[in-house]
Amino acid sequence: MRRMRQNYETMLTNAIDAHQAELIHAPLRAAMIHTTSYVGHHGCTLVCRRIGELAADNGIQIASWLPLRFDEMRIDWTRYDLLLVNGEGSLHGDRPAAHLIANLARLAERIGRPAYLINSVYENNGRGVAAGVSRYRRIYMRESLSRDRAREAGLSAEIVPDLSLTWRPSCLPARGDGIVVNDSTLGATRHELFELSREIDAAYITINGRPPRLVDFPGRNIGRQARYDLKRILGRLSPPGRRRSAAVNGISVFDAFVEKLASDAAVLVTGRFHGVCLALDLEIPVLALASNTHKIQGLCADVGIESRLFGSVSEIRRLLKASHLRDLRYSPDELKRIRSFRQAALVRAQAMFKSIADDAIGLGRRQH
Repeated sequence: MRRMRQNYETMLTNAIDAHQAELIHAPLRAAMIHTTSYVGHHGCTLVCRRIGELAADNGIQIASWLPLRFDEMRIDWTRYDLLLVNGEGSLHGDRPAAHLIANLARLAERIGRPAYLINSVYENNGRGVAAGVSRYRRIYMRESLSRDRAREAGLSAEIVPDLSLTWRPSCLPARGDGIVVNDSTLGATRHELFELSREIDAAYITINGRPPRLVDFPGRNIGRQARYDLKRILGRLSPPGRRRSAAVNGISVFDAFVEKLASDAAVLVTGRFHGVCLALDLEIPVLALASNTHKIQGLCADVGIESRLFGSVSEIRRLLKASHLRDLRYSPDELKRIRSFRQAALVRAQAMFKSIADDAIGLGRRQH
């Protein structure tokens, strides 16, 4: 009987040890908040894809992909060890989205989970937003201007370049032989870019695709998908112009969008931050215009390609008329800087997720 008891106790001890070892090596479970890919934006799609991949590389499983607006009372927060909040292009102008992001750090404190702000812009926010953001365990900005503005607001922020820049495309080298014109978030600039595309007989494409189905909120995007499909139909029936061109040349999914750039663009003209990022990823020479924040200026300065940022569409028009496409290629020094920057971006991103995982484990937040 004694031997049987000893054998049972040994088996029980071994089982407990095995379970504890499994818990130690099991990935942390994270709720990723502000899943920007839900709008169908191709740059945001890549960012969220990379968040999932880089987090997994460092022992963090994205257990749920949440939008920025949700009912916190309907979510079982005990399922998660930590919160990741994607700041992306929303933390500026003291706008409602900026306040929502700031308040998520307070939510994390209420539910007893550590929260980390990643991949963010920061510009022209008030004290209320800064006070909320200061409650995050770690704060990571996408470029130096946002880091500087955050520090001026009293925030301890680090730079990790936009996570789209950690991507390694399979379609390198790009093989395009013409000019492709991308759109802008600014309405007036968007109109000017389309007019430029007509003048130079270039392809005009938008960066928006069809909104995807949300796994965690399956009914949330039905209306958005219907509006996208209706706009495509109506756009194709419209008279010649930007709406029709956007509908005819619109590309629904990310991989097809990338293939279009890689196969057609010897030069990309864009007013989109992620247009610039994708041009750097694909090593397509870019001519960029400022967007609704300083994010493109900050990125170009950080990479060392400030000469590819222009103040107006008119400046780009004059350059294109006076230049051959071969004159607009990246110089060897530019290409070296771009490759070095992207390699450093990957190293920084891996270090960021490792630091987040280590911090969450150190706080003892793993849920058994």
